[in-house]
Amino acid sequence: IQRRVHGGLSLIRFVEKMWRVCRASCFHAVRLNGSAPQTMLRLSGSNHGAFSPLASSVFDSQVRLFSAKKLQQPKKKAGGEKAKTPQQARGKTVAKGEEDVGDVPKMDATMTEDLLPVTAQEAEQQTVSTILDMFPTLRFRPPHSLSSDQVESILTSSNTLNHTEADIGRYFTFSAEEYGKWFPEGALGHIQEEWSMTNKHSWMVRKQGLELVQHMKDTLQAKSADPAAPLATRPVTYLDGARGVGKSCILQYAVLWARQNDWLVTYVPRAGAWTLDPNVVIRADTGMFVQPELAVQYLQSMIAANRDKLSQLKVNMDQYGRFEVSGQWHHIVKSNFEALVQRNKEILKSKGFAQAVIDRVPSPSIHSMQTRLSAPENLLQIAEFGVSDQSFAVQAARELLHQLYFVRDVPVLIAVDQANYFYRLSDYLSLEFERTSRSLVPPRHISLCNAFMDFDSHKLVNGMKIMARSETNPRKPFEKMDIPQECVMPITPYSMDETKNCVTYYQYSQLLDTVVDPMDIARVHVSNQGNPLGVLQTARVIV
Repeated sequence: IQRRVHGGLSLIRFVEKMWRVCRASCFHAVRLNGSAPQTMLRLSGSNHGAFSPLASSVFDSQVRLFSAKKLQQPKKKAGGEKAKTPQQARGKTVAKGEEDVGDVPKMDATMTEDLLPVTAQEAEQQTVSTILDMFPTLRFRPPHSLSSDQVESILTSSNTLNHTEADIGRYFTFSAEEYGKWFPEGALGHIQEEWSMTNKHSWMVRKQGLELVQHMKDTLQAKSADPAAPLATRPVTYLDGARGVGKSCILQYAVLWARQNDWLVTYVPRAGAWTLDPNVVIRADTGMFVQPELAVQYLQSMIAANRDKLSQLKVNMDQYGRFEVSGQWHHIVKSNFEALVQRNKEILKSKGFAQAVIDRVPSPSIHSMQTRLSAPENLLQIAEFGVSDQSFAVQAARELLHQLYFVRDVPVLIAVDQANYFYRLSDYLSLEFERTSRSLVPPRHISLCNAFMDFDSHKLVNGMKIMARSETNPRKPFEKMDIPQECVMPITPYSMDETKNCVTYYQYSQLLDTVVDPMDIARVHVSNQGNPLGVLQTARVIV
């Protein structure tokens, strides 16, 4: 710890003294209530980033706070003897290497019953008195109390089908059970940090979220009205924007709306994980890299989210069997193998081998799940077959996804988060790409990535595809991608009203437990330019 002296008290001594006060306060509460205090006392002052609110306000005015309580350094007497320190005068012994931190009760067995108040109120009063005795210039903010009108103004129904423009900026919440029902795949984004802090699964209704839902309605209506419409619709909807602006949240809102509206949704919340090194990857004879374990996980999430619909949808047998075991197109593999056999025959012929020998050159066999599951009755059988036999999991995932493009009985949504990982090099190494991509495998050669990376939303007979950009590591930003402007939907930060509702919601969820004035909200909004991630990180230390 950097030793800096302000008003005669070192930083080390200040931290130790505050630690003792907090321990004493918690000790009182545990002895009385059997649990830690539910309310934190916030102090007024300015924000210093990494410092806690308590430390922030105190560090601002250390000179004022401790001027009346300086620890006097011992002075030498005329005879050369050292004067007694205040600790020695009180008969207190301080071990070598330690510093005295004042007469603050320690959390140990030496505490006597007269130090323990009778009620929790008295425990809080005693803690406040102890702190004010040590730091007389501190001010405590009163605890907040939201009125019923304020609570009603920030909450709305969890049924996304009923959301209108009047609900923009309002929150809706789910229990853990409801969240597991709608999102068995899990979620991505900084919203998880907010959930862990507020202990609620909640979303804000955003303007871009309603616009995206309206675009989904318009696309579906256009495709149902005109059979030729799919070729004229947007190739894909790509959510783009700065880090922390809420792209993943808006994609999750679209997924939730589709599921509540009885769509069949395949949602990939962490597509970037398919390009990272820790996963098991195998190079097939076709040149594709397969990830059977990840394919099984994808099929399991599809079954958990859409079991009823998959069991009711019949397999389009004209489109079944289009892939081989590595997830590559069957006709491409067949064509490549035939060219390889023909080349080998020409080499033998040029070296003078007899025609009988040349005719015995074997043709490579093409493996497919179609030999094991020749006529599945519904899409659920394809998914369950891939889960039961991991060697065919990649092909089952490709076959299932391909079938969704031709489903007419129910609308289909393909939602992919972290789609930008598909368009940069993966972490997998292969000497095959030593000269072209520094030995790193391009995602188009990874079967699962290859299945989802195409901008082919217009090919879905009754549905659409939405992809979102996501950056989880700000130190390794992605390069600017060349995406057609008609495909991009920019996601903008919070408006001032949305920031106000966000801070009020944090009070409602007890993330903030003090009164917040309009100037605090304006400071939070301006300092982060409405970025939701910045608002979360700044609002929780409002003091």
